[in-house]
Amino acid sequence: MTLDRLTRCIKLVSLIVVVGFMIPNISPASVMLTDTAVFSANGNGENWNGWIWNTQGAPDDRWNLYYSSSSDPQNPTFLNSGNDSATNINIDMTLGTHTFLIYGESVITTLDPLQHFVLNMYFSGNQGAPDISGLYGPDSFAVSAVSHWNGLDLFGASGLGGNLNAQEAGTLIYASDGLTINLTKFTWEIGLDVDRVWPYWDDTVPYNNGNGVPDFVGEIELRVSPVPEPSTFFLLGGGLAGLAFYARRRRKE
Repeated sequence: MTLDRLTRCIKLVSLIVVVGFMIPNISPASVMLTDTAVFSANGNGENWNGWIWNTQGAPDDRWNLYYSSSSDPQNPTFLNSGNDSATNINIDMTLGTHTFLIYGESVITTLDPLQHFVLNMYFSGNQGAPDISGLYGPDSFAVSAVSHWNGLDLFGASGLGGNLNAQEAGTLIYASDGLTINLTKFTWEIGLDVDRVWPYWDDTVPYNNGNGVPDFVGEIELRVSPVPEPSTFFLLGGGLAGLAFYARRRRKE
């Protein structure tokens, strides 16, 4: 192949790449985090000890789960409140990293050494089987995906009896409307010096300053990124095809 022909080939591949990048991308639609539950489990993610906290509020009558945008556990900035519809969440999963502290009431001060917890997350109004399920505990300090069939659903009902909504998602990734949401961190521990939930949940005497038992406090990190656009694959395919064509022609000459 002559130098002139090689130059033209390179220019053609470059043009394909440039045109591909000029194709307008459609901005990803908004995805909302609309429900969350944390329940007690064994190391396999199976419901164990029957504790559950969720973002439903009354009349569900489970322990409430509260989100805070503050990184200081002693000074939360709560995103949901009370024990009614205000306990619900509706958090926009915009592009980037989202970090939250989560809080739940407790009646104990120590945990069984084998105690684990499962985080179930639900998006865009789904209240059936969870979209993301992460396990945390002594066998899984780095959050891991779980899929045990005998978990608890959003409302605290177990998988016993064939409740398909108690089947855990088996994944830390949820994709919808042009976005990929990845759960990269989940913890759930008794905060030894934190007693913030009761006065926030039900500010009544004699517990208006807390119930005297440390709260459960956890951390959630979600990373939101765009799903690759079809034009990206066109770019790669066009560029690779051009290079392959050049390689074949060069071998023949």
